[in-house]
Order: sequence, then structure tokens, then C-alpha cells
Amino acid sequence: MTRKKKLYSLLAILLSVTLLVTGIICALIFWLAQQSTRNFENFIIESRQQEINSAVRSFSTDVDTLLLLMQTELNDSSLTRLQLYYDSRIFNYDYLSQTSAVHNQISTIENSIAFMDTLEICMLDSMRKVMMGSIAPLDEETLELVTDTLGGDTRGVALENGKIRLVLAKAPLQSAASHNAVAVASFSSMNLYTYLKRYLPDDENSRMAVFAVKDGEEVPLAMNSALSAVDRQQIAEAVHGSSGGFVRCEWEGKQWLLNWQQASSVPVKVCQLTPVSLITDRMQEYRRMITMVCAVSIVVMLSLACFLQQMVHKPVSKIDAAMKKVGKGDLSVRLTGAKSNEFRQIYDQFNQMTVRLQELIDREYTLKLLNAKSELKQLRYQIRPHFLYNTYFNLRALLMNEEYDVAEQMTDVLGRYLRYITTSARDEATLREEMEHAKAYVEIQKMRFGSHLEARLAECPPEYAEKPVPRIIIQPLLENTFEHGIKDMRETGVISVQFEAEGNRLSIYVDDNGPNASDELIEKARTILAAEEYNPNGDSVALSNIHRRIRMLYQPGSGLYVSRSPLGGFRSEIRMIGEKKYVSDDDR
Repeated sequence: MTRKKKLYSLLAILLSVTLLVTGIICALIFWLAQQSTRNFENFIIESRQQEINSAVRSFSTDVDTLLLLMQTELNDSSLTRLQLYYDSRIFNYDYLSQTSAVHNQISTIENSIAFMDTLEICMLDSMRKVMMGSIAPLDEETLELVTDTLGGDTRGVALENGKIRLVLAKAPLQSAASHNAVAVASFSSMNLYTYLKRYLPDDENSRMAVFAVKDGEEVPLAMNSALSAVDRQQIAEAVHGSSGGFVRCEWEGKQWLLNWQQASSVPVKVCQLTPVSLITDRMQEYRRMITMVCAVSIVVMLSLACFLQQMVHKPVSKIDAAMKKVGKGDLSVRLTGAKSNEFRQIYDQFNQMTVRLQELIDREYTLKLLNAKSELKQLRYQIRPHFLYNTYFNLRALLMNEEYDVAEQMTDVLGRYLRYITTSARDEATLREEMEHAKAYVEIQKMRFGSHLEARLAECPPEYAEKPVPRIIIQPLLENTFEHGIKDMRETGVISVQFEAEGNRLSIYVDDNGPNASDELIEKARTILAAEEYNPNGDSVALSNIHRRIRMLYQPGSGLYVSRSPLGGFRSEIRMIGEKKYVSDDDR
């Protein structure tokens, strides 16, 4: 006798597991709190460093922008023409317009850079300098500044009287370049200090200092008013020899965090002082917050442990996951491993339901598949026999009239026709093969009707010649054209087969000029094609057969559509969108 598996109380299991999980989570929260407080100080330090790095990057970007604007101005045609006027000593109206243009450009540059004071363009050949609103002789002081700063280079930085000067030349001073010009941009330490205050706080909690690096030494440019001369010296010593970093300092009995970063475009170091007490106060606040979160978490987890005594969370989640799989079509899912009497019956009922549902779906799917195969076979072989009878009698008449050549030709075409519809076990053919079969049918009819029939059969498009299509879809439409359109016409009957491709759609048009294509007939045919139920014994069975075959095999919108032909008769359009939906012969 098989030993019965012991089942445990669901409530006892939930209570034990919940208490265990609660203890683990509480211990984990306290451990994370300790780790977080250790990392919080580093986070604040890195945040300060990121702030100063962002401010310095913005300053360097604006300096690069200024240099680009200066270079553009030096290469501007207005400045070149202005130099030519001074060289030729010709001062006319155009000279004034060029002067105005240069002044406007200088004004635009000065207004576009927030920390900039003035911009001067020195024309070395004519010993003139252009400033906003005026042109003056080039003084010795400016010329000496340009010469000392540039030397043999085209770019340099000078520091004097609390101002930073960016000097940019169009060409080296020692070169033989004609019309050489030099741009000198000046910005004061006060403007720079005001500019940086937009990015860095400068109040009682944080203080900012700006130094210029000259000859390897840090020269104070702008400072917070609360910093004394001794503070400036200590800061300069702390940041000396390094382009960026942070360090703890103690001044006037207080702990400070000093962060600094040097700009890449100009030798300027930006420093920020933050009281360490500000960091410790925030850490205390953070610790209080963590403690509160831990306390609330413990209370919530204990409350949840009591509440879970009345719940069945894990089994319900398992059932929910299984139902989602069933909803996605996976009927093989089974529920096992019930450890309580409450869910054993639920699991068994669920498994029985999925087994029964799978059996019903398999049965319905098999039935529909068999019906579809049967219908496709029926569609394939529902071809009118009248054509074969008429052809046989025409062949007999030719033999009786001793028209053996024509009879031989008809026999050959008829053989090809019959071989196509009887010897192949495939339900599909290439478009080229289907078109050849249609041409064979038309040739037989031309032998029957003679000069009373004009056929306009377009060649199969080369790019679609090997496209797989259902077998025998064009010939029934041609047969319908003969039987109901042009058979009894006294005038010459015209039939046409044309192709049209657009995107992933291929249309085959079969037209005639028969007199019987009334609006009532066209509307009746459309009604039959639109019917959902298939009636193999109804009217227009050939059209309905083709329409349903195309619809079953191609994307939505495919099928057979009827309308009035441009020739005046009946038009049938076989519309095939995309590729076939089946992947194997068995699925057909």
C-alpha cells in the first residue's frame, strides 16, 4: 500500500515563513543603512566635485566659443577690406560701411560672452586698433602686450591688473603674412566671479575662490569676501601643482572641504569651500531617515505576517501564473505539489479543465482542418465539363472535314490542357505555368470561334513568373467570359488578360467586351463573392471558388473582385496581397 504523503497546515507554513522573511529583511535593512551612511559622505563629496567640474566645463566651452568668434572675426572679409582702405589711404562711403560692420561684429561678440569686458582688433600693418565704436592708433602698451604674449605663436593668455587677456593672431607675428591682425579679448576677475556664481553656490555655507596660474604659481583673481589673505595663501598652497581634486582643511578652528578644478582653455583654477559641518548635518538627517524607514518597515512586515495567516499568497500566485499560460495558448501546464488540503481540490479541478479544454480544441482544429482540405480539393476540381464536350465535337468536325493540320494542332493544345489539370498532384503552380494553361485554353477557343475572337494576353511579368499561385484560377475566368460574355456576339469578341503590381500586391485583370455585363449582374456577382457561407451549388460557383481560394491563402484584402471593364463588358480582378499563409502541403 502506498504511503500517503503528509500535508502541512497552510497557515502554519505561512506564519513561519513570514516571520523568517521578516527577520531577514530587517537585518538586511539595518546592514544597508550602515553601508549607506558610509557611502553618503563620498556621495556628497563627489556631488560637489561634479558641480565644480560642470562650472569649469561651461567656462571652458564659452572660452572656446570666444576663441572661435575671434578667429572668425580675424578672417572676416569686412576686416580685410578695412585694412586695405588704411593701406591705400582711401576713405569713402564704403570705408564707413566696413567700419560699421566690424564695430557691429565686435559688439555682437562682446554681448554673447557673459564674462567678457572688451574686444580689440589690432591691425598691425596700419598700426590701428578697432574697438566697439571707435578706431584708434595702436599704442605701445597694447603692441608690447601682443608681442610678449604671442612670441612665435598665434595664441596666448596674459594676466595683468586683475584681468585676463586672450590674444589670438591671424598668423604668427614673425611670418610675412600680409594684413596680419590680432584679436585681444579682456575679461575682468569680477565678471568671471559673477559668471561662475551662476553655477556654484557662494553663501555662508559655501565659498568660492578663483586663481590664475602664472609661472607655476597661483595668483588670486577673485575671492569670497569672507576669505582673508591668510585663507587665500593656504588655499593656494593646497591646490598648488594639481589641476583638480579635493582635500580636507582646517581654518579658524573649522573643518572645510576644498574642491578645485582647472579650466582647460585658460590657466584658471576654480575652488569651492564647503563646511564639513554641512555634510555631517546632512548625514545625521540621513541616518534619522534610515532609522525611521527601518522602524516603519519592521512594523509593516509584522503587520503583514499577521495578515498572511489568513492568506494563500503562494498557491494563488501559482494558479495565476498557470492561468496566464493558458491564456497565451499553453494548455500543457499542470498544477502539482499542493501541500494543503485547501488547494488539492483546486489543483485537480484545474488540471482536469485544461485536459478537457485541450481535447476539445484539438477536436475542433482537426475538424476544421479536414473541412478546409476537403473544400480546397472541391474548389480545385469544380471545372465545367461543357468546354471539354464542345472541344471534342469541334475536333470530330475537323476530322470529318479532313482538316487534319488544324485537328493535329487542336489535339496538341488539348493534350497540354488536360495534362495540366489532371497529372499534377500539387495544389499550386507558378504564375508562368498558370498563364501558359490559360493561353492553351484561349488557343482552343480561337480554333472554335476563328476571326470572331480577339485575344489580348499580356506576358507574365518576369519578376513574378516563378511566384507560387493556386492552380486553375485564370482559366475559369476566361471560361466565364466565353460562356456569359462573347459566345453569342455577332461582332468580334475581345478578351484581355493584364497584370498590375504595386508594393506587395499583384493584380490579374480579365476583361471582355461582352454586352451582358449589366449593373444588376455585376452587383449580383459582388453579393455572391461577399457571402461568408460557401454554396457549391449556387450561381457563379467558379467566381466564388476562386475568391475563397485566394482569401484562404493570402493576406486580408486578397480575393476576387468584379467591376465593369474598360472594354465595356465584365472585369474580374484576382488580387493577391503578400505571400501565402500556409507553409506545407499538409496545411493546404
